[in-house]
Amino acid sequence: MLSSVQLVLLATSVSAYPWVADAVEGRPLDERSLSGFWDTLRLGAKDISQSLGGVLKAQNDGKMKALGGEIKKGVDWIYAQANATEGFEGWPKPSLLDKSAADLSQELIYQTYNLDRVSNPPIWPIADEGHPYVAPGPGDVRGPCPGLNTLANHGYLPHNGIVSPDQLVRAVWEALSMSPDLGAILTVAGFVFKGDIDTMKLSIGGQVRGAGVGLSQHGTIEGDGSVTREDSALGDHVKVSQQRLQTYYGEIAKYGTNGYDINPTVCAESRYRAYQDSVQNNPAVDFSSTRHLIAYAESGFAMEVFRGANVSCTAETIDWFFNKEQFPPGWRRRNTPVTATEMIAWGMLFNKIKPTEPVRGLGIKGHPVKAGSSFLSEGTVKSNIEKFSGGLIKAVPKAMKYMAEALGQSGPLAGLDG
Repeated sequence: MLSSVQLVLLATSVSAYPWVADAVEGRPLDERSLSGFWDTLRLGAKDISQSLGGVLKAQNDGKMKALGGEIKKGVDWIYAQANATEGFEGWPKPSLLDKSAADLSQELIYQTYNLDRVSNPPIWPIADEGHPYVAPGPGDVRGPCPGLNTLANHGYLPHNGIVSPDQLVRAVWEALSMSPDLGAILTVAGFVFKGDIDTMKLSIGGQVRGAGVGLSQHGTIEGDGSVTREDSALGDHVKVSQQRLQTYYGEIAKYGTNGYDINPTVCAESRYRAYQDSVQNNPAVDFSSTRHLIAYAESGFAMEVFRGANVSCTAETIDWFFNKEQFPPGWRRRNTPVTATEMIAWGMLFNKIKPTEPVRGLGIKGHPVKAGSSFLSEGTVKSNIEKFSGGLIKAVPKAMKYMAEALGQSGPLAGLDG
Protein backbone atom coordinates (compact mmCIF):
# COMPACT_ATOMS: atom_id res chain seq x y z
CA MET A 1 0.00 0.00 0.00
CA LEU A 2 1.38 3.42 -0.93
CA SER A 3 2.03 5.99 1.77
CA SER A 4 0.61 9.49 2.03
CA VAL A 5 3.91 10.78 0.64
CA GLN A 6 3.35 8.81 -2.54
CA LEU A 7 -0.30 9.88 -2.67
CA VAL A 8 0.72 13.54 -2.66
CA LEU A 9 3.23 12.84 -5.41
CA LEU A 10 0.64 11.05 -7.47
CA ALA A 11 -1.99 13.69 -6.96
CA THR A 12 -0.53 16.36 -9.17
CA SER A 13 1.17 13.99 -11.56
CA VAL A 14 -0.01 14.36 -15.12
CA SER A 15 -1.89 11.20 -16.11
CA ALA A 16 -3.55 9.87 -19.21
CA TYR A 17 -6.90 11.38 -20.08
CA PRO A 18 -9.83 9.00 -19.77
CA TRP A 19 -11.22 10.03 -23.16
CA VAL A 20 -14.57 8.26 -23.14
CA ALA A 21 -17.04 10.90 -21.94
CA ASP A 22 -20.46 10.37 -20.44
CA ALA A 23 -23.20 9.42 -22.87
CA VAL A 24 -25.03 12.29 -24.52
CA GLU A 25 -28.63 12.19 -23.43
CA GLY A 26 -31.20 13.96 -25.55
CA ARG A 27 -28.65 15.51 -27.91
CA PRO A 28 -28.96 13.83 -31.32
CA LEU A 29 -25.97 14.03 -33.61
CA ASP A 30 -27.23 15.53 -36.84
CA GLU A 31 -25.46 15.33 -40.19
CA ARG A 32 -23.60 18.59 -39.63
CA SER A 33 -22.03 17.38 -36.40
CA LEU A 34 -20.93 13.92 -37.50
CA SER A 35 -17.55 15.04 -38.84
CA GLY A 36 -16.80 16.73 -35.54
CA PHE A 37 -17.97 13.65 -33.70
CA TRP A 38 -15.62 11.39 -35.64
CA ASP A 39 -12.78 13.85 -35.16
CA THR A 40 -13.42 13.60 -31.43
CA LEU A 41 -13.33 9.81 -31.58
CA ARG A 42 -10.08 9.95 -33.54
CA LEU A 43 -8.48 12.33 -31.04
CA GLY A 44 -9.72 10.18 -28.18
CA ALA A 45 -8.22 7.07 -29.72
CA LYS A 46 -4.92 8.92 -30.07
CA ASP A 47 -5.05 9.84 -26.38
CA ILE A 48 -5.66 6.19 -25.50
CA SER A 49 -2.70 5.11 -27.63
CA GLN A 50 -0.41 7.66 -25.96
CA SER A 51 -1.68 6.76 -22.51
CA LEU A 52 -1.34 3.02 -22.96
CA GLY A 53 2.14 3.51 -24.37
CA GLY A 54 3.12 5.49 -21.30
CA VAL A 55 1.55 2.98 -18.93
CA LEU A 56 3.30 0.08 -20.67
CA LYS A 57 6.67 1.84 -20.48
CA ALA A 58 6.04 2.49 -16.80
CA GLN A 59 5.66 -1.25 -16.12
CA ASN A 60 9.30 -1.92 -17.06
CA ASP A 61 11.02 -2.17 -13.71
CA GLY A 62 14.53 -1.65 -15.05
CA LYS A 63 13.65 1.46 -17.03
CA MET A 64 11.65 2.98 -14.20
CA LYS A 65 14.48 2.27 -11.77
CA ALA A 66 16.87 4.01 -14.17
CA LEU A 67 14.49 6.98 -14.40
CA GLY A 68 14.32 7.10 -10.61
CA GLY A 69 18.12 7.03 -10.45
CA GLU A 70 18.36 9.99 -12.83
CA ILE A 71 15.84 11.92 -10.75
CA LYS A 72 17.74 11.07 -7.57
CA LYS A 73 20.92 12.60 -8.98
CA GLY A 74 19.09 15.86 -9.48
CA VAL A 75 17.32 15.71 -6.13
CA ASP A 76 20.55 15.03 -4.21
CA TRP A 77 22.16 18.04 -5.89
CA ILE A 78 19.15 20.21 -5.00
CA TYR A 79 19.17 19.21 -1.34
CA ALA A 80 22.90 19.94 -1.05
CA GLN A 81 22.66 23.27 -2.87
CA ALA A 82 19.61 24.50 -0.97
CA ASN A 83 20.77 23.47 2.47
CA ALA A 84 24.13 25.20 1.91
CA THR A 85 22.48 28.50 0.99
CA GLU A 86 22.50 31.22 3.63
CA GLY A 87 18.97 32.30 4.46
CA PHE A 88 17.28 29.14 3.19
CA GLU A 89 14.63 28.31 5.78
CA GLY A 90 14.00 24.71 4.80
CA TRP A 91 11.37 22.84 2.85
CA PRO A 92 7.69 23.70 3.38
CA LYS A 93 5.81 20.84 4.98
CA PRO A 94 2.60 19.68 3.25
CA SER A 95 0.03 22.09 4.65
CA LEU A 96 -3.66 23.02 4.44
CA LEU A 97 -4.48 19.34 3.90
CA ASP A 98 -7.65 19.56 5.98
CA LYS A 99 -8.92 22.71 4.23
CA SER A 100 -11.79 22.79 1.75
CA ALA A 101 -12.11 25.36 -1.01
CA ALA A 102 -14.45 27.36 1.22
CA ASP A 103 -11.65 27.70 3.79
CA LEU A 104 -8.98 28.89 1.38
CA SER A 105 -7.96 32.49 0.71
CA GLN A 106 -4.92 34.24 -0.69
CA GLU A 107 -4.10 35.52 2.78
CA LEU A 108 -4.21 32.01 4.29
CA ILE A 109 -2.01 30.48 1.59
CA TYR A 110 0.45 33.37 1.82
CA GLN A 111 0.66 33.06 5.59
CA THR A 112 0.98 29.27 5.53
CA TYR A 113 3.77 29.20 2.95
CA ASN A 114 5.50 32.42 4.07
CA LEU A 115 5.06 34.13 0.70
CA ASP A 116 5.19 37.74 1.89
CA ARG A 117 7.89 39.27 -0.29
CA VAL A 118 7.98 42.58 1.59
CA SER A 119 9.30 41.14 4.85
CA ASN A 120 11.46 38.45 3.23
CA PRO A 121 14.41 39.85 1.24
CA PRO A 122 15.53 37.64 -1.66
CA ILE A 123 18.17 35.00 -0.96
CA TRP A 124 18.79 33.74 -4.50
CA PRO A 125 20.93 35.44 -7.17
CA ILE A 126 19.58 37.35 -10.16
CA ALA A 127 18.44 34.71 -12.63
CA ASP A 128 20.38 35.84 -15.69
CA GLU A 129 23.68 36.35 -13.86
CA GLY A 130 25.84 33.59 -15.26
CA HIS A 131 22.95 32.55 -17.50
CA PRO A 132 22.66 35.22 -20.22
CA TYR A 133 19.87 35.05 -22.76
CA VAL A 134 20.69 33.45 -26.11
CA ALA A 135 17.92 33.31 -28.69
CA PRO A 136 17.06 29.87 -30.05
CA GLY A 137 18.66 29.06 -33.38
CA PRO A 138 18.07 26.58 -36.18
CA GLY A 139 17.56 23.10 -34.78
CA ASP A 140 16.70 24.29 -31.26
CA VAL A 141 13.28 23.09 -30.13
CA ARG A 142 10.83 25.08 -28.05
CA GLY A 143 7.33 24.15 -26.93
CA PRO A 144 4.12 25.36 -25.28
CA CYS A 145 5.62 25.99 -21.82
CA PRO A 146 7.04 29.52 -21.50
CA GLY A 147 8.89 28.55 -18.34
CA LEU A 148 10.84 25.72 -19.96
CA ASN A 149 11.47 27.80 -23.07
CA THR A 150 12.91 30.56 -20.89
CA LEU A 151 15.13 28.08 -19.05
CA ALA A 152 16.51 26.77 -22.34
CA ASN A 153 17.12 30.29 -23.66
CA HIS A 154 19.12 31.11 -20.52
CA GLY A 155 21.06 27.85 -20.43
CA TYR A 156 19.52 26.36 -17.30
CA LEU A 157 18.41 23.61 -19.69
CA PRO A 158 20.38 22.57 -22.78
CA HIS A 159 19.94 25.26 -25.42
CA ASN A 160 18.76 22.74 -28.01
CA GLY A 161 15.72 21.88 -25.86
CA ILE A 162 16.60 18.20 -25.45
CA VAL A 163 16.83 17.37 -21.75
CA SER A 164 17.63 14.50 -19.39
CA PRO A 165 15.66 13.79 -16.18
CA ASP A 166 18.52 15.01 -14.01
CA GLN A 167 18.79 18.26 -15.99
CA LEU A 168 15.05 18.93 -15.83
CA VAL A 169 14.70 18.38 -12.08
CA ARG A 170 17.72 20.57 -11.36
CA ALA A 171 16.80 23.37 -13.75
CA VAL A 172 13.25 23.95 -12.53
CA TRP A 173 14.62 24.23 -9.00
CA GLU A 174 17.70 26.35 -9.75
CA ALA A 175 15.81 28.82 -11.93
CA LEU A 176 12.23 28.75 -10.61
CA SER A 177 12.38 27.34 -7.04
CA MET A 178 10.25 24.35 -8.00
CA SER A 179 10.65 21.89 -5.12
CA PRO A 180 11.96 18.36 -5.74
CA ASP A 181 8.51 16.81 -5.27
CA LEU A 182 6.89 18.95 -7.97
CA GLY A 183 9.90 18.78 -10.27
CA ALA A 184 10.01 15.00 -9.98
CA ILE A 185 6.29 14.71 -10.73
CA LEU A 186 6.62 16.74 -13.92
CA THR A 187 9.76 14.86 -14.92
CA VAL A 188 8.17 11.43 -14.53
CA ALA A 189 5.07 12.55 -16.42
CA GLY A 190 7.10 14.09 -19.21
CA PHE A 191 9.40 11.13 -19.72
CA VAL A 192 6.78 8.39 -19.34
CA PHE A 193 4.22 9.94 -21.68
CA LYS A 194 6.28 12.15 -24.02
CA GLY A 195 9.96 11.21 -23.76
CA ASP A 196 12.25 8.38 -24.80
CA ILE A 197 12.90 6.09 -21.84
CA ASP A 198 15.60 4.18 -23.70
CA THR A 199 17.75 7.27 -24.27
CA MET A 200 16.47 9.15 -21.19
CA LYS A 201 15.89 12.22 -23.34
CA LEU A 202 12.85 14.49 -23.72
CA SER A 203 12.08 17.24 -26.22
CA ILE A 204 10.51 20.32 -24.62
CA GLY A 205 9.00 21.00 -28.05
CA GLY A 206 8.04 18.77 -30.95
CA GLN A 207 9.04 15.24 -31.85
CA VAL A 208 12.78 14.62 -32.14
CA ARG A 209 14.40 11.28 -32.92
CA GLY A 210 15.72 9.80 -29.70
CA ALA A 211 13.86 12.35 -27.54
CA GLY A 212 10.27 11.16 -27.78
CA VAL A 213 7.17 12.78 -29.25
CA GLY A 214 7.83 15.92 -27.21
CA LEU A 215 5.81 18.16 -24.92
CA SER A 216 4.19 19.98 -27.85
CA GLN A 217 2.13 16.94 -28.79
CA HIS A 218 -1.50 17.52 -27.85
CA GLY A 219 -3.05 15.29 -25.23
CA THR A 220 -2.04 13.88 -21.83
CA ILE A 221 0.12 16.90 -20.87
CA GLU A 222 -0.64 19.76 -23.28
CA GLY A 223 -4.39 20.43 -23.22
CA ASP A 224 -7.29 22.65 -24.22
CA GLY A 225 -8.61 25.68 -22.37
CA SER A 226 -5.33 27.60 -22.26
CA VAL A 227 -5.41 31.25 -21.23
CA THR A 228 -2.83 32.22 -23.86
CA ARG A 229 -2.85 29.49 -26.55
CA GLU A 230 -5.41 28.15 -29.01
CA ASP A 231 -7.03 24.74 -28.65
CA SER A 232 -5.34 22.11 -30.77
CA ALA A 233 -8.44 21.56 -32.92
CA LEU A 234 -8.82 25.29 -33.63
CA GLY A 235 -5.35 26.71 -34.18
CA ASP A 236 -1.75 26.83 -32.99
CA HIS A 237 -1.63 25.19 -29.57
CA VAL A 238 2.13 25.66 -29.19
CA LYS A 239 2.83 29.35 -29.79
CA VAL A 240 1.28 32.14 -27.75
CA SER A 241 -1.78 33.75 -29.33
CA GLN A 242 -1.23 37.51 -29.28
CA GLN A 243 -4.97 38.10 -29.20
CA ARG A 244 -5.40 35.88 -26.16
CA LEU A 245 -2.39 37.42 -24.49
CA GLN A 246 -3.81 40.93 -24.93
CA THR A 247 -7.12 39.72 -23.50
CA TYR A 248 -5.21 38.41 -20.49
CA TYR A 249 -3.51 41.77 -20.03
CA GLY A 250 -6.94 43.40 -20.08
CA GLU A 251 -8.10 41.04 -17.34
CA ILE A 252 -5.06 41.95 -15.26
CA ALA A 253 -5.94 45.65 -15.63
CA LYS A 254 -9.61 45.04 -14.81
CA TYR A 255 -9.37 42.58 -11.91
CA GLY A 256 -5.80 42.96 -10.65
CA THR A 257 -4.90 44.48 -7.31
CA ASN A 258 -4.42 48.23 -7.87
CA GLY A 259 -5.15 47.59 -11.53
CA TYR A 260 -1.88 45.80 -12.30
CA ASP A 261 -0.96 43.03 -9.84
CA ILE A 262 -2.14 39.49 -10.68
CA ASN A 263 -4.32 38.07 -7.91
CA PRO A 264 -6.69 35.09 -7.52
CA THR A 265 -9.56 36.97 -9.20
CA VAL A 266 -7.43 37.55 -12.31
CA CYS A 267 -6.55 33.86 -12.38
CA ALA A 268 -10.17 32.77 -11.90
CA GLU A 269 -11.63 35.15 -14.49
CA SER A 270 -9.00 34.46 -17.15
CA ARG A 271 -9.34 30.73 -16.63
CA TYR A 272 -13.14 30.95 -16.87
CA ARG A 273 -12.88 32.98 -20.08
CA ALA A 274 -10.56 30.42 -21.66
CA TYR A 275 -12.83 27.58 -20.54
CA GLN A 276 -15.94 29.19 -22.01
CA ASP A 277 -14.14 29.90 -25.27
CA SER A 278 -13.24 26.22 -25.61
CA VAL A 279 -16.72 25.03 -24.65
CA GLN A 280 -18.49 27.35 -27.08
CA ASN A 281 -16.14 27.06 -30.07
CA ASN A 282 -14.38 23.69 -29.93
CA PRO A 283 -16.65 20.72 -30.75
CA ALA A 284 -13.82 18.39 -29.70
CA VAL A 285 -12.92 20.20 -26.47
CA ASP A 286 -10.85 18.03 -24.14
CA PHE A 287 -11.05 19.36 -20.59
CA SER A 288 -10.93 16.19 -18.52
CA SER A 289 -10.71 16.02 -14.73
CA THR A 290 -6.94 15.85 -15.06
CA ARG A 291 -6.74 18.80 -17.44
CA HIS A 292 -9.12 20.73 -15.17
CA LEU A 293 -6.70 20.30 -12.27
CA ILE A 294 -3.60 21.07 -14.33
CA ALA A 295 -5.10 24.17 -15.95
CA TYR A 296 -5.89 25.79 -12.61
CA ALA A 297 -2.49 24.84 -11.22
CA GLU A 298 -0.94 26.52 -14.28
CA SER A 299 -2.66 29.76 -13.30
CA GLY A 300 -1.16 29.48 -9.83
CA PHE A 301 2.23 28.94 -11.42
CA ALA A 302 1.92 32.10 -13.52
CA MET A 303 0.84 34.16 -10.50
CA GLU A 304 3.28 32.84 -7.90
CA VAL A 305 6.29 31.40 -9.74
CA PHE A 306 6.69 34.14 -12.36
CA ARG A 307 6.25 36.68 -9.55
CA GLY A 308 9.58 35.43 -8.24
CA ALA A 309 10.90 37.47 -5.33
CA ASN A 310 9.00 40.57 -6.48
CA VAL A 311 6.08 42.02 -4.57
CA SER A 312 4.01 42.36 -7.77
CA CYS A 313 3.42 40.19 -10.83
CA THR A 314 2.26 42.41 -13.68
CA ALA A 315 1.40 42.22 -17.36
CA GLU A 316 4.96 43.34 -18.04
CA THR A 317 6.28 40.39 -16.01
CA ILE A 318 4.11 38.00 -17.99
CA ASP A 319 5.23 39.56 -21.27
CA TRP A 320 8.86 38.81 -20.53
CA PHE A 321 8.11 35.12 -19.98
CA PHE A 322 5.37 34.53 -22.54
CA ASN A 323 6.45 36.81 -25.41
CA LYS A 324 10.18 37.28 -25.00
CA GLU A 325 10.82 33.99 -23.17
CA GLN A 326 13.43 35.75 -21.07
CA PHE A 327 13.81 36.55 -17.40
CA PRO A 328 12.78 40.14 -16.63
CA PRO A 329 15.73 42.41 -15.81
CA GLY A 330 16.88 41.88 -12.24
CA TRP A 331 14.40 39.02 -11.69
CA ARG A 332 15.09 36.58 -8.84
CA ARG A 333 13.22 33.41 -8.01
CA ARG A 334 11.08 33.27 -4.89
CA ASN A 335 12.59 32.22 -1.57
CA THR A 336 10.01 29.58 -0.68
CA PRO A 337 10.08 26.38 -2.74
CA VAL A 338 6.97 25.78 -4.86
CA THR A 339 5.33 22.53 -3.75
CA ALA A 340 2.62 20.30 -5.19
CA THR A 341 0.27 20.90 -2.28
CA GLU A 342 0.54 24.67 -2.63
CA MET A 343 -0.39 24.47 -6.32
CA ILE A 344 -3.46 22.34 -5.54
CA ALA A 345 -4.56 24.86 -2.91
CA TRP A 346 -4.31 27.71 -5.43
CA GLY A 347 -6.29 25.71 -7.97
CA MET A 348 -9.08 25.05 -5.48
CA LEU A 349 -9.22 28.75 -4.58
CA PHE A 350 -9.43 29.91 -8.21
CA ASN A 351 -12.15 27.40 -9.03
CA LYS A 352 -14.14 28.53 -5.99
CA ILE A 353 -14.12 32.12 -7.25
CA LYS A 354 -15.32 31.22 -10.76
CA PRO A 355 -16.34 27.54 -10.94
CA THR A 356 -16.01 25.34 -14.00
CA GLU A 357 -16.24 21.58 -14.46
CA PRO A 358 -14.45 18.91 -16.50
CA VAL A 359 -16.05 18.41 -19.93
CA ARG A 360 -15.44 16.68 -23.24
CA GLY A 361 -16.92 17.59 -26.60
CA LEU A 362 -18.62 15.01 -28.77
CA GLY A 363 -18.78 17.02 -31.96
CA ILE A 364 -21.37 19.70 -31.16
CA LYS A 365 -20.22 23.23 -30.38
CA GLY A 366 -21.50 24.53 -27.09
CA HIS A 367 -22.76 21.14 -25.91
CA PRO A 368 -19.96 19.18 -24.29
CA VAL A 369 -20.73 16.46 -21.78
CA LYS A 370 -19.45 16.21 -18.24
CA ALA A 371 -16.19 14.27 -18.14
CA GLY A 372 -15.75 12.99 -14.62
CA SER A 373 -15.74 14.71 -11.27
CA SER A 374 -13.67 17.73 -10.33
CA PHE A 375 -10.65 17.45 -8.07
CA LEU A 376 -11.00 21.11 -7.12
CA SER A 377 -14.58 21.80 -6.07
CA GLU A 378 -15.38 19.29 -3.34
CA GLY A 379 -13.66 17.88 -0.29
CA THR A 380 -10.36 18.96 1.23
CA VAL A 381 -6.92 19.38 -0.26
CA LYS A 382 -6.01 15.93 1.05
CA SER A 383 -9.20 14.19 -0.09
CA ASN A 384 -8.84 15.66 -3.58
CA ILE A 385 -5.28 14.37 -3.66
CA GLU A 386 -6.35 10.90 -2.60
CA LYS A 387 -9.33 10.80 -4.97
CA PHE A 388 -7.17 11.70 -7.94
CA SER A 389 -4.45 9.27 -6.96
CA GLY A 390 -6.48 6.08 -7.04
CA GLY A 391 -6.22 5.32 -10.74
CA LEU A 392 -2.59 6.39 -10.97
CA ILE A 393 -1.50 4.04 -8.22
CA LYS A 394 -2.73 1.14 -10.33
CA ALA A 395 -1.53 2.56 -13.66
CA VAL A 396 2.13 3.40 -13.00
CA PRO A 397 3.14 1.93 -9.61
CA LYS A 398 6.78 1.30 -10.54
CA ALA A 399 7.37 4.85 -11.73
CA MET A 400 5.85 6.25 -8.55
CA LYS A 401 7.75 3.83 -6.33
CA TYR A 402 11.14 4.86 -7.67
CA MET A 403 10.20 8.53 -7.71
CA ALA A 404 9.28 8.37 -4.02
CA GLU A 405 12.54 6.60 -3.25
CA ALA A 406 14.45 9.29 -5.13
CA LEU A 407 12.84 12.02 -3.05
CA GLY A 408 13.45 10.26 0.26
CA GLN A 409 12.17 11.58 3.57
CA SER A 410 14.52 14.50 4.17
CA GLY A 411 13.07 17.08 1.82
CA PRO A 412 9.75 18.86 1.26
CA LEU A 413 7.61 15.79 2.01
CA ALA A 414 9.26 14.88 5.29
CA GLY A 415 6.76 14.39 8.08
CA LEU A 416 3.71 13.99 5.86
CA ASP A 417 2.89 10.51 7.12
CA GLY A 418 3.14 11.52 10.72
